[in-house]
Amino acid sequence: MDCPPVLSERPKEYYGVDLLDVRTVLTNGLTDPTAIEGWQVYLDDRRPEVTKPDFSYAESPED
Repeated sequence: MDCPPVLSERPKEYYGVDLLDVRTVLTNGLTDPTAIEGWQVYLDDRRPEVTKPDFSYAESPED
């Protein structure tokens, strides 16, 4: 199964996200769903940790 055009038409890196990794993991997940278990997106060559303030911000209502 081919990668969706929305991902295949983008460069290897897009706004700091490693799209090659995203494409690879999601494509592998099509045949083996366990391939995405525990997977984390690379952002600017690292995998940032989510902190309590991040969750609080995400849970807060929009102004």
